[in-house]
Amino acid sequence: MIPRRSYRCRLPVFYLGSSVLLAIALASPRASATPGTTFGAGPRDESLVRSAVAEGDTTDAATENPAFAAAEGTHIRVGYGAAAPYLRVNGIDARVAPILGFDTATHTGRHLLPALWAGVGFALHLPGARVARISFRPATEPQFIFYEAEQQRLSFDLAAALRYGPISVGGGASVALGVGGPGVSIDVAQDAAGPRATGATDISLGYRLAPLAGVVAHFGRLQLGASFRGELAVDLSLQTVVKVALDGNPINGVTTVVVSGASGYEPPRVNLGARVLVLRGLRAFAALELSAYSAAPAPVADVSIDVDLSSKPALKEGRFVEPRFRDTLAPKVGVEWRYPSLPLPPTFFGETVRAADPWKVAVRAGYAFAPSPVPPQRGFTSYADSSRHTAAIGAAYHLGDVLGVDLSLSIAAQLHVLETRREQKSLLSLPFAEYQVNGEMIRGSLALEGQVK
Repeated sequence: MIPRRSYRCRLPVFYLGSSVLLAIALASPRASATPGTTFGAGPRDESLVRSAVAEGDTTDAATENPAFAAAEGTHIRVGYGAAAPYLRVNGIDARVAPILGFDTATHTGRHLLPALWAGVGFALHLPGARVARISFRPATEPQFIFYEAEQQRLSFDLAAALRYGPISVGGGASVALGVGGPGVSIDVAQDAAGPRATGATDISLGYRLAPLAGVVAHFGRLQLGASFRGELAVDLSLQTVVKVALDGNPINGVTTVVVSGASGYEPPRVNLGARVLVLRGLRAFAALELSAYSAAPAPVADVSIDVDLSSKPALKEGRFVEPRFRDTLAPKVGVEWRYPSLPLPPTFFGETVRAADPWKVAVRAGYAFAPSPVPPQRGFTSYADSSRHTAAIGAAYHLGDVLGVDLSLSIAAQLHVLETRREQKSLLSLPFAEYQVNGEMIRGSLALEGQVK
């Protein structure tokens, strides 16, 4: 909260004009996905392109499947990741900002009874430039709404789980920040000393929760998993009120500007996956991710300007229709080879609890296809996102015991290729009646992981 202050002013029009310009500057789009759901959380998750829904590191519990937390031990992962987008509209770089930040995750669990385990996990993503970014752009401009503001925000997730025999069940919450409060108020009046102005800004950061849930069934060489992540967005709701009361001034009255919207919307997601021990040391992963983009609000800020002056102009309001995004089904596959590794269970559905592999080196790779939820653009909007192919590789080296902590170092690299998409609207008079989009992104990450003994 900024305290109320008083100013002398001979140009009250400046306050009215600047408040309206502020609202218009805020009123423009962007929507969906976070770094964790676009790239993954940590090098192992990224190199397997988030296909490890049925078997993941315990530090992936809060981001990928809460059921992973039902394991014994205390683990921590600290890492850094960066993505360089080169996305183009009509062959020209759209100047999407680099996506980077620090990631940390922890887990602790206990073996309570012969067939019962319990654990909790926590994950935090800290963007490299800011805690949260809320931004909007005119919906008529071609733009990559899934790779901009929503990738630049703080996020943290919590998870807890129980395992009884071959079944692990977990739940938790993902937390996002919102911006709201009374907003900005400006009073321009006149007293015996002449014109004066007072102003106040009151903005609050609230929290919004999305539920997390997951389950894993352990069957020896086969494991099955499922996870659910609820919808989430950074909400914006601000109001600017300007009151002018000066002798003989034609703009006396009250101007109210309300800007509201959701930036960085993330749709509800369901992941179904399996892990199979193919050969000694070789794991194969497969998953399908259903994303309910059809529930997405328009990635555009609603702007309402109510001007009640002596000249009585009409109410001005800007509002876009729902985007009519489509639900998508994204396939993901991955492989991991560890050396050395334990022998395979004697039967496909054999033992359900195995000792940790005594691995020294791990090599990983994955591929995923993410269909675009954006339908053909036929009206005023010009969303540019196209379907995306992702190929990834990664590796890890087990360092061993260092001061009582069992350490390993892992790296990953991803290449994202956006398919060429051409839009041609039926009316040439519409904004950007014809445009073409494509692009690539390169992502790299590094992490140090440890288990406290």
